[in-house]
Amino acid sequence: MIKMKEIKVIILSCIGGSLEFFDFTIYALFAPYIRQVFFPTQSAFAGLLSTFGVFALGYLVRPIGGIIFGALGDILGRRIAFSSCVFFMGLSTLGIGLMPGVVSIGMAAPLLLTAMRILQGLSMGGEIPCSTVFAAEHLFSRYRGLAIGIVFMFITLGNVSGSLLGFSLENHLSPAQMLSWGWRIPFIIGSAVSILSFFLRKKSYETSTYREMKQANKIEKHPLLTIIREKPAHLAIGFGLTMLSGATISLFLYLPSFLHAILGYKPQNSFLAATVSFLVLAVCSVIFSYVSDKIGRKVVLITGCVLSAISGYALFYMLAHNGYSSVPLFCTAIAASVGMVYGVFGVSIIELFPANVRSTGMGVSYNLGLAIIGGLTPFLFTYFIKASGNTMAPYYVFLACAAITAISGLCWKSRFSTVDYKKTQPETPAEILHGDTAAKAYNKL
Repeated sequence: MIKMKEIKVIILSCIGGSLEFFDFTIYALFAPYIRQVFFPTQSAFAGLLSTFGVFALGYLVRPIGGIIFGALGDILGRRIAFSSCVFFMGLSTLGIGLMPGVVSIGMAAPLLLTAMRILQGLSMGGEIPCSTVFAAEHLFSRYRGLAIGIVFMFITLGNVSGSLLGFSLENHLSPAQMLSWGWRIPFIIGSAVSILSFFLRKKSYETSTYREMKQANKIEKHPLLTIIREKPAHLAIGFGLTMLSGATISLFLYLPSFLHAILGYKPQNSFLAATVSFLVLAVCSVIFSYVSDKIGRKVVLITGCVLSAISGYALFYMLAHNGYSSVPLFCTAIAASVGMVYGVFGVSIIELFPANVRSTGMGVSYNLGLAIIGGLTPFLFTYFIKASGNTMAPYYVFLACAAITAISGLCWKSRFSTVDYKKTQPETPAEILHGDTAAKAYNKL
């Protein structure tokens, strides 16, 4: 089993990720109020599109953040990178929480909002890659999948915390209070805890992998160029593996707006539905990450994609036609099936890359998928529903993402060995420098 010192490393990696996702996702959860503060002159649909357009910008700059903080991790060290990104997340989140609206400062308000969202996106682009690589390099064992699954569980619990806080505020404050100051509370709380997390992370110790590379003078000075030149297939596979998980996270973040603004359900119930979704996703990610350590990543990935595609159609249909009674089933089934993929795709991407470009490789491939599909999903959902008049439109986006992830999973299995998943001893210095067994197997093709 995982040792106590390894558990401490996992917890250290989990705390900041959970806080960052809390800070990043409360924007989507409180989008209806942000729309009224920063885009009050537009119609409900136009204002929602503008609000989610700014949301998408935060996602679209994530690959840049992945490049910046990923390169920082590969060149200067994992610890420096994953300490810095949480600081910038706290700073930008505080800016949103304290920012005056259009009524007070005019058009400067949406411009400043956009700037803060971009800064959030940059720091989030570095957070997940840095945290997962930090944990993985401290845990070269047969429980690597479980360790990264735990990190993703805590990341998802950040979404749960935001949803619970939104549900609580909706039930204890009037609509006028929520619009005036209530929506700002989560941003202020999240920023304070993020800054605290920064100081805790500064006390962490560097991974042995990076120390070995530095002693052997094997630090890659231009990791991004090396990946583009030597590992383009790795990037393509990593990109595809993120698609279904990214779309599902955005779907759950979009759920309150979808249920309230489009289907007409009460805001309280909408926040509760999102909370249930994230809880189920968090639990399933740990369960199936452990299963992947035992039976392999491919089986779990492909099964999750197939079940998501099959169940998605029926559940979207029920949600659109059977009323709110279908929401609990919708949330549970979608979260459980996608949880199979969500618990495995992160460690699968990490195992694609050798140590000298691992942080950058994870940052770029992971964030490209989330930027393109995760960031645009709420916008696409709203646009296609409005254009077609069909509330089933989100399913077709969801289905396409499931298909791409399934194909990527098939390619990943066909190119990489699973021998190293069963290893019980830490990697040797040679393995650390030149990548794990899976990466070396691919290089021979």
